[in-house]
Amino acid sequence: MAQTKRRARGEDSIYYDRSRDRWTGTITVGWKPDGRRDRITVRGKTKTEVKDKLRAKHLELAAGIRTPANYTVEQCLKDWLETLNTQAQSTLTGYQIMVRHLIDLIGKIKLVELKVRDVDFALGKLAERFSTRSVRLARMILIQASRNAMVNNLVVRNVADLAAVPTGLPGRPSRLLGPEPVLAVLSSGNNGD
Repeated sequence: MAQTKRRARGEDSIYYDRSRDRWTGTITVGWKPDGRRDRITVRGKTKTEVKDKLRAKHLELAAGIRTPANYTVEQCLKDWLETLNTQAQSTLTGYQIMVRHLIDLIGKIKLVELKVRDVDFALGKLAERFSTRSVRLARMILIQASRNAMVNNLVVRNVADLAAVPTGLPGRPSRLLGPEPVLAVLSSGNNGD
């Protein structure tokens, strides 16, 4: 007769939740002030996926990272905007506009679940509507916001740093004169007559 191995105290719990049709894993990280257990919960379609997520959570906890379960990319971007108090108003306005576009595309994703492919997707969508310079600005904003989250121990790595900038639409033409028009103006100019 085969015996099932019982978990040791302090090990993670993994079970199938029929109501959600998902596997669920929990880690007990301590006790709340009211005496209840303080738990971190992860869910996945397969038991292996849950085990991988639990392993990642243990690494985060070992590194001192404790992200709230509902901390999204939108909240991360808004928190970063609040740190910008020394910028010119026109710069802040440009950042706020680009943040709105990023929130529309990936704002609902939890920050700890943000993947490079999510950032690539967002930058690709922006490249369909904006210039390459604007797409670079969007990537820079994501990098800075993620760094801010790293400093505050909310995320382990900066996935925006790993994303490539796709080529966007051509920007507006420069208003500066090229060398030929400058020479033409200088040669036909008023010689003091």
